[in-house]
Amino acid sequence: MRHIYSIMLLSMLAISADAQDAFDAGDISSSDLNGTARFVGMGGALSALGADISTMSTNPAGTGLYRRSEFNMSLSGQFTDEGQLGHDAARMSFDNIGILCAFEMDDSGEGLQYFNFGFNYVKKRNHLANAFVNVSGLNGMFSQTYQIADYANLSNQTNSWGLLTDLACSSSNHAGILYEDNVNNEIVYNGQSAASGQYRRACYGSTSEADFNFSLNFSDKFFFGASLGIYNIDYTRESAYMEVASSADAYAYEIYNWAENSGEGVDVKLGMILRPFEDSPFRIGFSVHTPTWYRMTLANGATMCYDVDPSNHSYGQAYYLVSSDYEYSFRTPWKLDASLGYTIGKNFAIGLEYEMCDMGSARYSSLDDSHYSEDYVYFREVNDIISSTFKTQHTFKAGLEYKPIDDVSVRFGYNYVSSPFCKDGYRRELSYGGYATETDWTYWKAINRFTVGLGFKISSSSYLDFTYMAQFQKGDFYAFNDYYLDEATGITRYLPSSEIKNDRSQLMATFGVRF
Repeated sequence: MRHIYSIMLLSMLAISADAQDAFDAGDISSSDLNGTARFVGMGGALSALGADISTMSTNPAGTGLYRRSEFNMSLSGQFTDEGQLGHDAARMSFDNIGILCAFEMDDSGEGLQYFNFGFNYVKKRNHLANAFVNVSGLNGMFSQTYQIADYANLSNQTNSWGLLTDLACSSSNHAGILYEDNVNNEIVYNGQSAASGQYRRACYGSTSEADFNFSLNFSDKFFFGASLGIYNIDYTRESAYMEVASSADAYAYEIYNWAENSGEGVDVKLGMILRPFEDSPFRIGFSVHTPTWYRMTLANGATMCYDVDPSNHSYGQAYYLVSSDYEYSFRTPWKLDASLGYTIGKNFAIGLEYEMCDMGSARYSSLDDSHYSEDYVYFREVNDIISSTFKTQHTFKAGLEYKPIDDVSVRFGYNYVSSPFCKDGYRRELSYGGYATETDWTYWKAINRFTVGLGFKISSSSYLDFTYMAQFQKGDFYAFNDYYLDEATGITRYLPSSEIKNDRSQLMATFGVRF
């Protein structure tokens, strides 16, 4: 007995908007470790140590430790696993350009010592990612076509056809992946079990951040700062899922999906650093980041190809649909940060940092936030799912810098970013009458980042830094949501997860000038 619970759940979510879902909320809210090569080389643990332009985006008070003005810029090479869907596995990235102007106000050692202001552009996130998964556990019992058939039957009953059901049930194409029966003069769609499935994905684009910062230094003991952040998102996700049926007259089909997300946002960051002991360089930092308020646009579409040759992905016949642009608002969670910093002379520095972010508090809203609009109802449902899918994410950062000689610095860093997903998180369902065509999702696990860097003093006013970063992350991947009631045991069987990875590396360089 298949999908005995799906009718009730899908009826709740059958809203025409269907622009985004809980998993996209996590994607938009997350960020990378990025900035200057020194910042990355020390694992980003500079919020209490300060004196780096990249701290504008973590603890704005960090720029208050500057005593000279500075300009720098950074480039990097990004590397992932084998490229997919015609996209490369490596890309160049312009990661950072910033300027900080330091103004000495009083040299007496008391009161306001420095007033500093600056600007920094940084890639908050590089969306470069590639994935290839042989879907496990199908065993002739599960298939994407069962999920699509459920949607098709509901669409047929309500005459609310979305992109995915239109693809599967177009009069010229539905025979490619679904069976059609006539029951009491009603059309009923049925899927068929699969022998194998294969998933490919390529993501590219970036989320960029431009910070306008000012900071104050009082008596070299108290440092305060604020940054206004302006954000731009422009990234594309492409995926393709191919399935081979387990029946004697085995067929193969492939659904290719694409989604383009773009938008602009704004936030405010406030920070402070304290040096609590008169004769000690020990420092404590605190910062708070408001939510980023985004206005977003989504465009997406899909192509269904059937009579596919699975050995080389060659297509027999194809049918495609594209949605119109959809606009909506999105609010990321608040973020809190605490940090420690300590230096020994001019040759040794260590930084520790903790960041918390309640990912379950991210929220969608419609541009017309009327309580009577369909979009309002849809986003209320999705926001409830976000609350039950995500939990507080914890980030731990550690960094070390050592100067074996005056003109050379050696740096090491580490990040641990906990999984934002609840253990018993929501198994995603689509709105059958909406724009979405992707049926896959991933429960990502923790991220581990390791960094190592070298810094070289070129002259009294210029420097060149290099850093290498390696990131490792695994996840539980589901190509679709399928389940059935095992009548022999009375147990509901779910499609098992497949392992997916988001491993990548980065080699970056920063050139800077102090004046």
